Amino acid sequence: MAKQMIRHIDGYYIAAQIRLLRQVHKGTVLILEGQDDAKIFDKFVDHSGCKTEVAFGKPNALKALDLLEDEGVLGVLAIVDSDFDRLLQTENNLENLYLTDLHDIDLTMFCSPALETYLREHGDKALLEKNFNDRSADVRARIMQACLPLACCRLEPFWFEITHSRHG
Repeated sequence: MAKQMIRHIDGYYIAAQIRLLRQVHKGTVLILEGQDDAKIFDKFVDHSGCKTEVAFGKPNALKALDLLEDEGVLGVLAIVDSDFDRLLQTENNLENLYLTDLHDIDLTMFCSPALETYLREHGDKALLEKNFNDRSADVRARIMQACLPLACCRLEPFWFEITHSRHG
């Protein structure tokens, strides 16, 4: 979808799309935050019983789910990245909302056995043995340590907003 059009999509539009979809599909509707999430989850979805709807952003997914729950539409759920919600104690009281266990789906996969599979299939065994004693946990720890400054930079605007709104 063209970027010019995507910026006009909101939660109301996504909810309307799902209402239309409901007329022909009686199974589950899974709202996903973005197109990359759909690429990941589509591999695990039984498309005969579940349709996915990309919301083009977390706020759109949350708003659409909120509207549909308020209307009593059944069989709709959303999976979104937790981002900094737990750290910032952001509450989302939507019954059919599922947050990723970690910051986002990418980090959730990175911390799963998927990293070991990737390293086994694509990694240079000699380099892994030399630099990490062939331990994927050490690879994971080194990458996480390298990413920590970037994570702090991404958190800072949210943290600044929260701390300044609470203290005046």
